[in-house]
Amino acid sequence: MWSIVCFYVAQTARRSGLMAALLRGAVAYARQQGAYIVEGYPVDLQTPPMSGKNLTGYSGYMGLASVYRDAGFVEIGRASETQLIMRYTTDVHGHEDDAEARQ
Repeated sequence: MWSIVCFYVAQTARRSGLMAALLRGAVAYARQQGAYIVEGYPVDLQTPPMSGKNLTGYSGYMGLASVYRDAGFVEIGRASETQLIMRYTTDVHGHEDDAEARQ
């Protein structure tokens, strides 16, 4: 299993879709290296404690759950009320886009 533990996007490049591109690139690289599972631990802005709040640079380092969802990751658990554990299963073993294989 490979883990994506943080992102750093320069302030001038934020809100431009760069996190999504970095996430897709990380998954592609992991797949090329033979990874079957890629996991991430993003912040979920949909939770009550995060509702209406702006991200600080620190709180977004782990990524945003919505970006992970859009990239095909599924929630498999929570590290806390606001931080998810999300997983993507690659096609290395022929299971990509198989929701059961991702859990």
